[in-house]
Amino acid sequence: LFLGWGVLAGITVTAAENAPEYPCYHLAAAPGMNGQADDAGWQALPEAGAFFVYGGTDYAIEKRTFFRAGWTDDSLYLQVRCFEPLTEKMKASATDGDALWGDDAVEFFFQPVAGSAYFQLVANSLGTRWNAVGPENKPAKPWNWTARAGKWDKGWLVEVRIPFAVLGKTPKTGERWPVNIARDATTGPAVENTTCWPPL
Repeated sequence: LFLGWGVLAGITVTAAENAPEYPCYHLAAAPGMNGQADDAGWQALPEAGAFFVYGGTDYAIEKRTFFRAGWTDDSLYLQVRCFEPLTEKMKASATDGDALWGDDAVEFFFQPVAGSAYFQLVANSLGTRWNAVGPENKPAKPWNWTARAGKWDKGWLVEVRIPFAVLGKTPKTGERWPVNIARDATTGPAVENTTCWPPL
């Protein structure tokens, strides 16, 4: 499975030359979901980054973000590490279904089936969840997916498990899915409040 850039805020983006693509490996066993950066299952996966400032072509410098991903027969697993020197100033709701893009959070966009519809899932620095189907983006009761968050010595991270039943499709080896990962930061600098894996 390959994850490539594609979807943000209801806009399907045509892949440009040299657009990022991530080789998402099939895993023999699921990685540990404990909000820790040192789990061997995650460490075996390649790490991708860095993220771009939304609306431009500059990389985020102060709020760097990296991710890893892999899949098992029934689920997609992603870990996102967020460099953050001001963890004590982060904002995070503890209630599933809240508008988490106002928090320090990570947003995931998936379009496993070609068309206009896509899945948007958001998890904040506490592991709180929000989800919807776009482009209408009507919030739905949190689906059966898992988010585990934690802190490390240089920031915070979140690990998610998304069953393919939630996304409506199980991948095949070699398949390519349009995906975007975006980060919302509240501690500044303002220019890096929203960053994302592809330049959008």
